[in-house]
Amino acid sequence: MLEQRHIDNLKEIVGEKWLSTDEFDLLCYSRDLASSIPDDLLKSYGMIGAEVVVLPQDAGQISRILAYANRHDIAITTRGAGSWALGGTLPMEGGIVIDTTKLDKILEFNTDDEYIRVQAGVEWKRVVDMAQKKGFVVGANPSSGASATIGGYIATGGGAGIGLTEYGSVGNQVLSLKVVLADGRIVETDPWSSHYFVGNEGTLGIVTEAILKVFPFPGRKHYLFGVDPMEKGVELLVKVTAMRPYYVSFLNRGLLSMINEAKGHHTKESDITISLAFNGTEKQLAKIDKQVEEIFAGCHKFDEEEAKEEWKERYRIGLAFKKLGPSLMAQDFRVPLGSVKETLQELELICEGDRWGAESLGGENDSVILAVMILADERDSADYIRKFSYAGDLGALAKKMNGAPFGLGLHNAIHLDDLYEPKAVAQLKKIRKHFDPVNILNPSKTTQARIPQEFINLSMMFMRGIPEVVGLGLKFAAALPIELTRFGLRIIGDGIK
Repeated sequence: MLEQRHIDNLKEIVGEKWLSTDEFDLLCYSRDLASSIPDDLLKSYGMIGAEVVVLPQDAGQISRILAYANRHDIAITTRGAGSWALGGTLPMEGGIVIDTTKLDKILEFNTDDEYIRVQAGVEWKRVVDMAQKKGFVVGANPSSGASATIGGYIATGGGAGIGLTEYGSVGNQVLSLKVVLADGRIVETDPWSSHYFVGNEGTLGIVTEAILKVFPFPGRKHYLFGVDPMEKGVELLVKVTAMRPYYVSFLNRGLLSMINEAKGHHTKESDITISLAFNGTEKQLAKIDKQVEEIFAGCHKFDEEEAKEEWKERYRIGLAFKKLGPSLMAQDFRVPLGSVKETLQELELICEGDRWGAESLGGENDSVILAVMILADERDSADYIRKFSYAGDLGALAKKMNGAPFGLGLHNAIHLDDLYEPKAVAQLKKIRKHFDPVNILNPSKTTQARIPQEFINLSMMFMRGIPEVVGLGLKFAAALPIELTRFGLRIIGDGIK
């Protein structure tokens, strides 16, 4: 338990109004988008949970918090909107949760030099809307942009979402970052050194401010097509993606069916429903229109109003139909565009008998991010545990298709050795130790696998085959003193402080 003297000192930094040790607040800040994960499962990870939550107002306060935590070896977990589902914002080692959402100011919009300077806690939709009003468009931005923050998307890599097919990942648009390092120092980066902090998942420093490039916005045209069968839909997806649309996404029949049911819609269902948006001048859009019509000749074309409505729904991220579960198992992974057809075929086999759907997001370098969503019911322990095992199947599927899990966080840290050569992994760990030698920033994540992959694979096999027995085992493990669980994890893992 965090000593009262530490809490009192934190109050002096942020003020009593912006600090909480309320039990309900601590519980909320010990969950993320995948909040339906049962407590027994989280306890098996040895999570301590949030011990105090602070909401700093500026980089100076964050600097003082980190300097204090560094001196006293207190774990820090940074949180934006908590809209990620990979455990990246779970306070595994307890300590301080820093909520950055009070850093919510758009500081400058420079139309002459085409950039925006914004604090880390601003939601992306605010930036997107402001840019459009001023005649500009933002490059990469997340599909959860109604809630996702600038700092959160940058920290998680910005390698999927809207705008990537045309402009590349968010790192390509970062001109400068203001970052607070683990010892409290504040640094400002250039476009090259910024890449250290893009995708570091809160382990190298806390981004408090960003300068992002914006682009002139001449105009936009939207399309929505339904294609059958699935194989033809994927073939057309490959062709139209080669045209570098600003936005390209598809829903499979399963996902659209769930959306229709949850919202009471009657949108025509096809094996693949493809949504597109192209930016360009009137002349450019006329040329694009001709190409798009040729590619989708003979397919069901929704009218322009329906296409625009689908664009407005781009921030849906699956929450519209979560209530059908009433829980939702979600896993994102990246596959090459050419492997999408085979991936969807294998997903049919993995999820056979369950209700599931898939949505794609544009990725960089001709890749696609597939968001697979499976309805579940956390009240039925055996059913939930069985479906939780799909995480292992989907990770293996991504690897088989020459892809990879999208992001690491807590749950995917076991895949680090699959993603990089041993020398690269060693270098990543060296960089982490250089920036944070005390290991206070988001410990037990990314380069620190909490549980070895062999144990995870074995657990997933048991979850699939004997979920009732696994459920009883988790209840037993949850009843153990947390320090006993953490002692065992220190022996088998490399991420426990």
